[in-house]
Amino acid sequence: MKTTVNRMMVMATMSRLQAMRRYLGDGLGEGEHLLQVVTGTPTSVKIETGVGEDGTAEYEVAIVDLDDPEADIPLESVVDHVERRTGAVSDHLVPSMSEQEYEALKNSIAAHGVMNPILVDDKGNVIEGRQRQRACRELRINCPTTVIGRLALQEKRQLALELNLCRRQVGLPAKREIAQTLLRRTPWLSDRSIGLQAGLDHKTVGAMRITLRAGGEIPHLSNRTGKDGKRYPTITVHQPKDVERAKRALQILSATAANKAMELRCAERKARERLMAADREKAAVIPTSGDAIRIVQEDFRNLAIEEKTSGLVITDPPYPKQFLPLWDALGMFAARVLRPGGMLVTYTSPYYLDQVIASLGKHLTYYWQLVLLHDHGGGEMVYPRKLRTWYKPILCFSKGEPLRHRCINDVLHGHGKEKDLHDWQQSLLDAVHLIEHFSKPGDLIVDPFGGSFTAAEAVLRVGGGRRFLGCDVDRACVVLGQKRIATVRKEMGVSPLP
Repeated sequence: MKTTVNRMMVMATMSRLQAMRRYLGDGLGEGEHLLQVVTGTPTSVKIETGVGEDGTAEYEVAIVDLDDPEADIPLESVVDHVERRTGAVSDHLVPSMSEQEYEALKNSIAAHGVMNPILVDDKGNVIEGRQRQRACRELRINCPTTVIGRLALQEKRQLALELNLCRRQVGLPAKREIAQTLLRRTPWLSDRSIGLQAGLDHKTVGAMRITLRAGGEIPHLSNRTGKDGKRYPTITVHQPKDVERAKRALQILSATAANKAMELRCAERKARERLMAADREKAAVIPTSGDAIRIVQEDFRNLAIEEKTSGLVITDPPYPKQFLPLWDALGMFAARVLRPGGMLVTYTSPYYLDQVIASLGKHLTYYWQLVLLHDHGGGEMVYPRKLRTWYKPILCFSKGEPLRHRCINDVLHGHGKEKDLHDWQQSLLDAVHLIEHFSKPGDLIVDPFGGSFTAAEAVLRVGGGRRFLGCDVDRACVVLGQKRIATVRKEMGVSPLP
């Protein structure tokens, strides 16, 4: 029996070494890396990583102390340093899956899907679920993901251990080794806390503590920290592109996020409200008169603009029923500001499409309807009609006989939802496409419902001497739009020009 236990301990140790090498290889990438690692004293360490001789993803890792090449640098000390530097926790404390176990997991996911989402922090670091993520990547399917915010590194380590031990069959020798590692790493934690993480009784941990303390491996501490029972804000998503949205929302909310599970759209709304509240407390709206990109706070019906000066009105009014009267006002506005042959291009909803077309048709000439397909993220449910819609109409009206423009397909494949700035935000690439086709260099483009001012950024990126005038009744949206344009100008190296 003793031989079997020793063999199991050796296998567990080898498994941990492989997991640590894989962690360093994945986290640092191939090549040479210089780090300042504290192993009693700060030490300059060179790490060389690369794939094994058989070409597999398992990394070979060589660690060299530049001050003393003969010194033995513990691999765990380097892993601990990288964890602290990056915030990404390693799973080396839990024995790695064998290839047979991994294939069984992969087959189960292929047959039944992912039963438990992987867990990542608000910076995208995987806390638990690397093997499920790997299996989904190989199967080319989406991996459900839960993003959790406001976790310190030690809390991530603790959570990762507890979840792994709950879902994996880990033998007693491996649990004892985990407990010893935790005692060395976090001797201030109570025996009960470490026992819960390692899956052992607190009395067993207490006996191990006495042994390690007697050998001088850990200090004697009179006060220890127990489990606090805290809860943290989490967002679970099922599309890879939504992970970034969840991370941004939790980073913005930070300490103000509720300690509970949240829906993504709810979290994004709260994040936008916080940003807008911060903007309201800052300086007044930046004046933009004389600028080629002008963003003002105003009701479009009162917007000061000369008649027959715009070549394109592109906009996205609100869709709900209470806003239907605005479509008639929009038609009147476009007929006033557009020059002969100019175009009104507007997003709308299929729900009141007949009424919208009738309202705009009182003042302008119907030209065509473009169809924007929801290729990314699926359709949206229209519950009163008991159907799912997979497209958004884009209506095109002209003032009289339309001027010639570039050829455009009437079915557009959307570039996905962008809702990080506004609930009704549209894709930037879609707006760029429309502006390129329906306007000419030097044109004045007007957006009477600015919202997140996607059209303003699109005009700036299309260039060609095009000018923009946009407005919104919401002061926070106006400030947000001006900040957005300032950021884009800085990115593009463009100065405001009259």
